[in-house]
Amino acid sequence: MRKIYSTAALAIAIMGSVNAFAQSGKGDVAPVYQHIDKTMLYPNPCTGVLNIRFDDNHTYTYVKIYNAIGQTVVSMPVDKKQVSIDLNKEQNGLYIIYAQSAERYTDVAKFVMKKQ
Repeated sequence: MRKIYSTAALAIAIMGSVNAFAQSGKGDVAPVYQHIDKTMLYPNPCTGVLNIRFDDNHTYTYVKIYNAIGQTVVSMPVDKKQVSIDLNKEQNGLYIIYAQSAERYTDVAKFVMKKQ
């Protein structure tokens, strides 16, 4: 029987693989989240509203946010360098954010929702 994985599970697996790959120093494949250090997510842990300030070198076109079980909780186009996303309806836990630029750069990051 074939296993079917959610996008969030794949993103987590990719991040782990890329981290291990990048730390090994072998090969010439760029990690899929190579620009995440220039994209800022705050606050983390998130208390209800997540702010994203994108890398100035790229034009981001959309954002998707997945919960820990792989359900899409946000899928939205973006056309600004900074967006605020209201996540007050979401439960506490781990989330994965996936952002793609018009130049086909992909940022994948994780954040924690921790409401009072």
